[in-house]
Amino acid sequence: MTDRLLSKPWAQIMAHYESAPRDGAYQALRALVERISGSELVSGLHGWTSMHDLCLTQALAYYPYSGPYLRIRAVNAMELEFRYIDTPCESEQWARTVPAEQAWGRFLSFLEQLSWFTELGVDRVTPRGDMSES
Repeated sequence: MTDRLLSKPWAQIMAHYESAPRDGAYQALRALVERISGSELVSGLHGWTSMHDLCLTQALAYYPYSGPYLRIRAVNAMELEFRYIDTPCESEQWARTVPAEQAWGRFLSFLEQLSWFTELGVDRVTPRGDMSES
């Protein structure tokens, strides 16, 4: 069996979330994807979707993928869950559920904790044209 590329171009990921219902739990996830895809972080993050979850790694992922990744999912219209899947034992996985308005800050904190972008200094990263935390 030939390995297939699991990672998708950011334009395709964004299109996936733009096609999701606008009035439901995916609004917060769509907003986070928009911020990521509009930031300088996009050059060092590789993602794919699993149903409506967003999955992220530092390197291209090929199917079947069994390495560590960050999964971000909409819990409801007001909250997102960040879960770092680096072990099959769910109780040992790092996980945080945050209000939607804190998602960008939590995301940057995660990147900083794992030193995914030490050369950029994630504390200085802001999406183009938006200096707010929202």
